[in-house]
This record gives sequence, C-alpha cells and structure tokens, in this order.
Amino acid sequence: MRTAFSLLTGLMLLAIVAPARAAEVRPERDSSKVADTTKTIVDVRNQGFLDAVVYVIRDGGYAQRLGTAIGNTTARFVLPAHLSGGLNSFKFVVHRIGGRNDSVSDEILASRGDVIELTIPPY
Repeated sequence: MRTAFSLLTGLMLLAIVAPARAAEVRPERDSSKVADTTKTIVDVRNQGFLDAVVYVIRDGGYAQRLGTAIGNTTARFVLPAHLSGGLNSFKFVVHRIGGRNDSVSDEILASRGDVIELTIPPY
C-alpha cells in the first residue's frame, strides 16, 4: 500500500512540476530559417531517382558547378559571392548522372538575399 501511495504522490508531483518546467523551456532558434541578405541561396528539389549535378550560368557566361542534388531529396546551395552581386540573370543546367540529356532552366532574375527554388521533375 505504501508503494502505491508513493507512486501516486510522485505522479501528482510530476503533473504539477512538468507544466511549470515546460513553460521555462525556450525553443532553439533555427538558423536555417533566418533570412540571410548577403547570400543568394538555391534550393533544388530533385524528384527524380537519379542524382543530378547542378550548374549555374550568369548572364550568358560560363557554367559553374554548384554541387550534386541526390535523387529524391532537396539540396541547398549558396551561389558564390562573385556571381551574386546586384540584380543578375541566371540560368541553371541540370545534368542527371546516368541520364541522356541535360536540362536548362529559363532565365531567372535574382539578387543577394533571394532564395531560388528549382524542381527537377522525375523522368
């Protein structure tokens, strides 16, 4: 009987203390959701099975590799600083590893602080 009483008392104390403690807990700040106005971000959502290499072309210049977007995932790339000053026109080239053709996006206007979202559709 004493064990049941102490168990019940412990549960009652927990019911009183837990909500008070929960009120003290502050959520951590998620730095990935805070806007960064000094960088241009490219979020690539790869809906295909094949991994894809993503390149950026600024104002009709040469293609610069951003990185690899793994199949069925979302990858985040930061444009190099020398490409993202002021308002620029970008095109993106996607080369599917093991695929037959490369895909080229339409021109996209962006500047520092913008987030560009690209979706690679499945085959």
